Amino acid sequence: MIKKLKYNFIQLIVFILLFTSCKPFIEVTLKRPVELAVHSKKKIAMNVILNEEGQTDAESLTLTDEITEKLVMSKLFEIVDRQNINSYMQEHSLGQSGLIDENSGSASLGKIFSTGVMIFGRIQSNLYKEEESRSEPYTDSKGVTCVKHVRKGVLNYKVTLKLIDVETSKIIAVKSINGSAETTTNGVNKNAPTINFIKLKNESRQKVISKFVKLVNKTMKVAPVYEEVKKNIYFAKDANLPELFIALELIKSQKIDESIKLLETSANRTDLNSSVKAKAIYNYGAMLEVKGNYTEAIETYQDAIKLDNQNMFYKEALKSARKEKYYEDKYSED
Repeated sequence: MIKKLKYNFIQLIVFILLFTSCKPFIEVTLKRPVELAVHSKKKIAMNVILNEEGQTDAESLTLTDEITEKLVMSKLFEIVDRQNINSYMQEHSLGQSGLIDENSGSASLGKIFSTGVMIFGRIQSNLYKEEESRSEPYTDSKGVTCVKHVRKGVLNYKVTLKLIDVETSKIIAVKSINGSAETTTNGVNKNAPTINFIKLKNESRQKVISKFVKLVNKTMKVAPVYEEVKKNIYFAKDANLPELFIALELIKSQKIDESIKLLETSANRTDLNSSVKAKAIYNYGAMLEVKGNYTEAIETYQDAIKLDNQNMFYKEALKSARKEKYYEDKYSED
């Protein structure tokens, strides 16, 4: 059976069963991304984001730095050093007019950055409003007269970001991103606590960054480059678990669903002591992992560990399944 996972990995290409070893295993071949290449757009030049007045300030610089950091951490793009951008623009008397001087600046920058994209941005709104209110008096369960005080903070935070092809000066994406956030605090018979404005600002900023990075990924059409990796998924033998070897024989005939069903039945047996039952549950999880059902495999491994929490073999399997789940989530197709 060849199973194509939603994130474009292919499993179960090769099966090799070794019954003579201490622990029988199935060898599967996975396709994993080894690097992520950008089709046609090889570089990103991150210009400084401007504030509402078209200038730089602490917030605009922080936003610029955090977007840059996120793009670097993704390992998807080659980020052009901002100092090189600033030096070049100063040397050639290039600047921003409004949001961007894309007709002159980006075309000239294309000469030194080859193919790539330049990001310009401007904070359109960064307005914080706070309101206080209080309820009508009421009596609580203890007969005490109470008044509830409420403090509500709303941060209207919007940023417009634009992606320019530096080779052609064409706008390839423009997006007004809303990162607005709000929070409330309450106090009974006393003023509501002060709102943590810094936390609210960070929340707003992270909303903008998350949405923008998704836009960049989509616009730049990031595609994974794969390598084949062989992985052994081991099973736990036990004389009281004859189902395991029947299941492995079924795998030889590519009958993985029947194999999983058989091991699930084995895991649900009530005549086993805790150590053997842990093995039965583990084997069920291992076969789920063979098929690529990582979420279920992780949950099943955790059940086995609950019965035998000193078993490092089970813990390593859990760690490995979580790693595969990470790949699945990170590179899943929309």
